[in-house]
Amino acid sequence: MAGDTVYGSHLLLALLCTGWITWLHYRGTKQAAAFQSSLTITFVLVTVVFIVAGFATGEVANLKPLFASREGHSWLGGFLAVFVTVPFWFVGFDTIPQAAEEAHASVTPRRLAFLILGSIAAAILFYVVLVFSVTICAPRGDIGGADLPAAAAFEAAFESKIFVNFVLDAALLGLFTSWNGFFLAGSRVLFSLGRGRIIPESIGQTHTRFQTPHRAVLLTGLLTLLAPLLGRQALLALVNAGSLCIVVAFLGVALSVMRLRRVAPDMKRPYRMPGGRLIPMLAISGSLMMLAAMVIPGSPAARAWPREIIILVVFVIVGIVFWFGGKRARAKTPVARRAYLILESYAGDTGGTTPTASSGPKSP
Repeated sequence: MAGDTVYGSHLLLALLCTGWITWLHYRGTKQAAAFQSSLTITFVLVTVVFIVAGFATGEVANLKPLFASREGHSWLGGFLAVFVTVPFWFVGFDTIPQAAEEAHASVTPRRLAFLILGSIAAAILFYVVLVFSVTICAPRGDIGGADLPAAAAFEAAFESKIFVNFVLDAALLGLFTSWNGFFLAGSRVLFSLGRGRIIPESIGQTHTRFQTPHRAVLLTGLLTLLAPLLGRQALLALVNAGSLCIVVAFLGVALSVMRLRRVAPDMKRPYRMPGGRLIPMLAISGSLMMLAAMVIPGSPAARAWPREIIILVVFVIVGIVFWFGGKRARAKTPVARRAYLILESYAGDTGGTTPTASSGPKSP
């Protein structure tokens, strides 16, 4: 993509790393969760080192200018450019509900809800502190054009490669924690779509021995391996195109909440979001604002032609192909059975039934 060079050594590294993560998830969630915990603890410890160093040696004067123009737009252009990528980064928090079915029985739905809110609040605080510590290390002009601005800032501040290596180590650990989390979430989404007969039902099957959604895991691994073939320039295009898709999903969820509260007010809800209609209305408004910034021509955050638009078109075509691939399974599955496959014990509250035990993946 964009004439970027793809190296064989990079592809080999991608193959080894993807193979390792795919194998972890194929064998069971327990191993993947242990791997994630160790990575996260190490990531936080490494990051704290250079955050403290940044505050100890940085200068507040380096924060200026607080707002700068971007590509002919006012500071609003820079704000919107970051704002519309936010949905992509929020996908990491979606790992919690997507993995909830495999959580230990002692973790209640109410606790899961608070974990989601708590993790978002903790991440906001973490990244604000992180960005602030990097920004005060060096003047904006010295690091703005660098390939790795954070590493360049600490190299300028300390004139040493030690803290640069800390930054790079943290980036590598952050990459693997995100990768591992996204892999879990992505494979479970595919599994759920297959189990609900929205895509071919074979993807919604579990391994007889490991009780993992092995086919969804293998498909996720295969799709992951395709990404390095596009080169490094594809990363931003994929993030931007993916953000639009995620905003559409966010909007769908918020609209669904509004509708469920109207048509099924007595539905069993282990956690009921406070605020009545206010919070889903705010979510709908925020999603529509993001969509408008992404699709209105001339917007500083509008999707770029041709790369990002082509990626979106490909996403839509793949979705259509998968939808028709599951048509036969949907036709032979009664509506009540499909409701149960998607909602399990909650299907009865929306007109479905609860015929059998759970068919979801379980940790060995």
